[in-house]
Amino acid sequence: MKYKLKYDKLFIFLLSCIIPVLVWIIIIKGFIEYPERLTNWILCVPAIIFMLIISPPIILSLTYIIEDINKSVMYDKSTHSVIIKKGRKEYVINQADIIAAYRISVEKKPYSSNRGMRYCFPWFKYALIIIKERKRFFVTNLLCEPLEILNLLNMEYKDIYYNVPIIDRGIGSEFLTTAEFNKKVLEFEDEFKNHSEQELRGIIGDKKTYTDYSRQAARNLLKGKT
Repeated sequence: MKYKLKYDKLFIFLLSCIIPVLVWIIIIKGFIEYPERLTNWILCVPAIIFMLIISPPIILSLTYIIEDINKSVMYDKSTHSVIIKKGRKEYVINQADIIAAYRISVEKKPYSSNRGMRYCFPWFKYALIIIKERKRFFVTNLLCEPLEILNLLNMEYKDIYYNVPIIDRGIGSEFLTTAEFNKKVLEFEDEFKNHSEQELRGIIGDKKTYTDYSRQAARNLLKGKT
């Protein structure tokens, strides 16, 4: 099974980008042709607010297109792995290497007269897969529905809801690379160096209070003591 760029989606995304840009041009052109309008705050303030309101689709469309242009995703049934190609680069994602998966979209909620209409963009959504060493892979709905790729991997995922689902490269920052993990271990080895064997064993057994790297530091120190 192979997923490539969906041209119907690309057309919609391009329209979402081009139409607001044309509106921007029309508004700016109007102020250039009639400079006296720049001193009229009754015209300027609503125009600026309107321009800001229609801006998110421009950013979303461009970032999604840049992310998935010249990209393909293929599922290999024989190895139960996902192969992502971006230009000349190829990445093979095995299920054992995945440490987290996310579906980012706009939460579907019924219209409420009390809350009013929500400012959101539900036609933008994507999947995020994080593997070891905190390598992130984004698959937007320009290629396929996020749920399709996540179901192929047959693993649990977390839903994240944004009204403006921008590609967020900060998701998963809590997962440490090997270098970051080892650095944390060294820091906690220095902090625990005067602890007794009993205290170190207490740290190792307390998963709720202590992180993996702090417990690894305790293991290292205990090993040195014994």
